[in-house]
Amino acid sequence: MESSSYAAANQLCGASGGAGGLTFSRGYVTGNPDTFETNMDAVFACGDFVTGPTTLIEAAGHGKKCAYAIDRYLTGRTDVTVTPDVRIVSSWRHEMPEFYDVLPRQHIPMAPLAARMPSTEPAENFTAPVELGYTANQAVAESTRCLMCNYNIWFDPFRCVLCGACADVCPEGVIHMVDINQLKTEGLLPEIEEAYGWGQGAAMVLDEERCIRCALCVKRCPFDAITMERFELQEVSSDGRLYKESYRDAQLAGWAGIAGGAR
Repeated sequence: MESSSYAAANQLCGASGGAGGLTFSRGYVTGNPDTFETNMDAVFACGDFVTGPTTLIEAAGHGKKCAYAIDRYLTGRTDVTVTPDVRIVSSWRHEMPEFYDVLPRQHIPMAPLAARMPSTEPAENFTAPVELGYTANQAVAESTRCLMCNYNIWFDPFRCVLCGACADVCPEGVIHMVDINQLKTEGLLPEIEEAYGWGQGAAMVLDEERCIRCALCVKRCPFDAITMERFELQEVSSDGRLYKESYRDAQLAGWAGIAGGAR
């Protein structure tokens, strides 16, 4: 995709970047950062060709925003208000795919070295593919390794009896019960303000960066004081279009009629 963008840009601006072509600054196309339109009418640019080298996620996000801008241009709309809608869904029955924590990483198939440089012409070599992409089976296997970071563990302080069962069952050792008086924060925590100074007061601390979302703590808790909460984000424009939707594990859950779920 990026190679095609470069090739198309070369055709627009020419080798010398002559009159009527795209304008550049430090080797990158310049334009309106809000509309993604270049100095040429009805010509839009995004991704590495505008920002320079970035991550794949940033490039994909830039491309989506540019697509929205092109859509607004083609439909004659100059301003669109996008309203975010965040929902929190709690679950006591969170299940991860089998063997998700031991599945090996799927390496992206690469073209042989000879196929990456098939010609003595630099332009042809520049557009030759290097990464061939996953097959359908490889893509599914790699996605199964996802730790579902959109799920977070939530402790209900009104149900928790500080039995420590969740800390005992955690296979990664990421849950700890600590003395309430040892907690140090940048600001006052209203939830535990009254517990300071209490000799028997304790708090449950979770390292979410190391948590693998196995949900064993949820199953082990005898008082249902732990739940897995999923955050869902939708951004809907003023004209009713869905601009962004967070990932939902509908296919893994097998919900009927959603993301390939069984009907």
